[in-house]
Amino acid sequence: MKSFTIKTLTLAVALALPFAGGAVFAQGKPEDAGKPPLSAPDKPAKPEKPGDKPMLLAPAEKAKKASAILNKVLGKPGSRPGLIKANKQVFYAGDTMTIELALPASLKPLLNKQAEAQVLMYVPGGSAVAFPVKMLGEGRLVESVIDTSAIPAGVYQLALVLVKPGGDAAKIGDWYEGFGALVSVTRIKISAEAAADVEDADGDGMVDGDMGGDGFVDEVVDGEDTSEWDYLFDDEEEAEGDTGESEEPTEEPAAEEPASEEPAAEEPASEEPAAEEPASEEPAETSAEEGSETEEDEEAEAA
Repeated sequence: MKSFTIKTLTLAVALALPFAGGAVFAQGKPEDAGKPPLSAPDKPAKPEKPGDKPMLLAPAEKAKKASAILNKVLGKPGSRPGLIKANKQVFYAGDTMTIELALPASLKPLLNKQAEAQVLMYVPGGSAVAFPVKMLGEGRLVESVIDTSAIPAGVYQLALVLVKPGGDAAKIGDWYEGFGALVSVTRIKISAEAAADVEDADGDGMVDGDMGGDGFVDEVVDGEDTSEWDYLFDDEEEAEGDTGESEEPTEEPAAEEPASEEPAAEEPASEEPAAEEPASEEPAETSAEEGSETEEDEEAEAA
């Protein structure tokens, strides 16, 4: 006998519902299966009255109503916490991790028509990868014992994102109707510590300062002294400055010092105009001599 898991049965029921529901509602009651459908007698159409609204909306009006409904259904980014839920927020080596996914009923009419649901995972190192929910299915996504030698320690973030049909949640341009498509977010951390992590001082597996159970601290620090943060970041910069590559630029200015003395060597060139001063006096002496000779000639003529 072939065995079925709960997840397999749930998926089978979900696939069968559209066909079973269609048969039941098309034929009426189950015992009426095979009988021709009953049709109501024709009724005379009501005369149209002035001011009656048409049944079909104009495209512009339809778009307005659709936008308003989507704003109510999607809400602001991350407005549905708990759709991706982990049994803990901080995991240590040997802990059992379980992650479950649930889709609210209000989102399901959008799926496979206007949008697709995907799980976007952000991993340590800055990369992100997306998985279609229809491939993962609802229910328990992950159940594994943490092995820090196989799973890198660090922060992992999971988000439920609605995308356009055929889209990729890793590309923001593919998100359905903008940032409201970021439906739910959760954050988990695989700690490299043996017991208490810096974010889990009491070692209970929950992030300190998080009341919502999504792994994010609820109260954002603002208006306080952040010199400690600057100091932490400065430590990283100093550590990078200890490498041999960073020391090379500091030696270059010392090697260029002789070049700074070159202007001093050019000082004699600036004295050359001063050496030419006697030459400028010669015309003055010549003019004086010429003046005296002119006076002597005049005296001789007068005599």
